Amino acid sequence: MKSLIGCTRILLVEQLREPIGVFWSLVAPVGYLALRTGGHDTLDIEHYAQAIGWCLGYIAMMGSLFGFGLYLIGRRESGFVRTFLTNASRRRRFLLAQYLASLFMSLAYGVAFLALSSILLTRISMTDILRFFTMFSAFCSLLMLASTSLATLPLTFQSASSLLSIGVTAIIVIGIGSSTSGADPVLALFNPFLVGAKVISEESWERDLAIAWLIHALIFICLGIYGAGRQRINPQWSNR
Repeated sequence: MKSLIGCTRILLVEQLREPIGVFWSLVAPVGYLALRTGGHDTLDIEHYAQAIGWCLGYIAMMGSLFGFGLYLIGRRESGFVRTFLTNASRRRRFLLAQYLASLFMSLAYGVAFLALSSILLTRISMTDILRFFTMFSAFCSLLMLASTSLATLPLTFQSASSLLSIGVTAIIVIGIGSSTSGADPVLALFNPFLVGAKVISEESWERDLAIAWLIHALIFICLGIYGAGRQRINPQWSNR
């Protein structure tokens, strides 16, 4: 336990030294919310909560896929896993420590986003803040668990970064677009970003949303278990 805590602290400090992550994971969603609400003297709570759900869903995706999944690929490609994590117990400890460090950072971004939104844009009641944060924490935890499976893919860091950037952009654009354009609500719920945003923002869930959330949660858990058990050790360049 002591070694796990020490490893988590080191990895957390390492992430705090990446200022670019602060912009993409915190400043960008605050800016989006400011732009969305800037043209309205008053914005009804339903649309405001929907925008907050999208922003928190975005923070969860950025922290999970880039702050955790891509980081694992980078560690493997640098040769760190093969050189230093020489047995299964060390790899499991590193994986758990990185998960905890990345999750802490993502939750901290979520808290900061809600605090800044409430202070700078509009007042959010403490009840709503707790509701938003609780569901954001659940979505972020499960999505980050699923991101463990990214390190099982035979991709270099550069390839993974490019594919994730394209994939995340497409998922977010399609998710927001399908929500605002009146697309088939059932088909739209296949989008994990949209599901996460809705479970965060909506106080009462419809049956379809509850089923979609349950299915996504089970898929995320299965991906996490698979990823934890099938982590690649050798970087891709070592196989060429």
